[in-house]
Amino acid sequence: MKTISLWMVLLVWGVFLCSCKDKETTSSEKRILEFTINDVKGKVNETGKTVSVSLPEGTDYVLIPTIKISELATVSPESEEAVDFTNPVTYTVMAEDGSQQPYQITVTMDNKDNTALVITSLDPGSSLCSGDKGLVILGRNFSDNPKVELGTVAVTILEKSDTEISIAFDLSKYFISGRPASSSINLKVTGNGQSVTRQITLTDLCK
Repeated sequence: MKTISLWMVLLVWGVFLCSCKDKETTSSEKRILEFTINDVKGKVNETGKTVSVSLPEGTDYVLIPTIKISELATVSPESEEAVDFTNPVTYTVMAEDGSQQPYQITVTMDNKDNTALVITSLDPGSSLCSGDKGLVILGRNFSDNPKVELGTVAVTILEKSDTEISIAFDLSKYFISGRPASSSINLKVTGNGQSVTRQITLTDLCK
């Protein structure tokens, strides 16, 4: 009887150890490593979870991207699936453990005759709260050395390209006890000798 009990204990313990091992080896990696369309590799911004791809003017917006992601992860829409990129598209990467990470994919068309600085990611309803510490600005013709102003806040440019700028900032001076001291703040981007300004609402409702 004691022998049977001992074997039962060892069996339960073995199952427990196997279960723990499975949990320990389940991957949580969920990154887009490469995003390629028509042999053009997109710029992956891991900080802002965005990908920007610039294609020749006249290219059809219905495209078939090839996507390389973290090992054991899956992505939706899938790699080599036709997608309409007329507007930014959200791709979601799911890790082996079930956790998910969305990426915003933006496709722009090069126009050599159009050098106007354009911001495409900030609409009139854009807002910031006291807890926001960064922002990704999408557009085109930002130049290689853009300048970003956010009211009188000191702005740090983390990443920059002709179509995308990632910035970090501290908005604490514009909030009192978590409530906005003013209704809005101006964001100004300067590049290629041009400037574009967007008015962003300040709110106490952090998403």
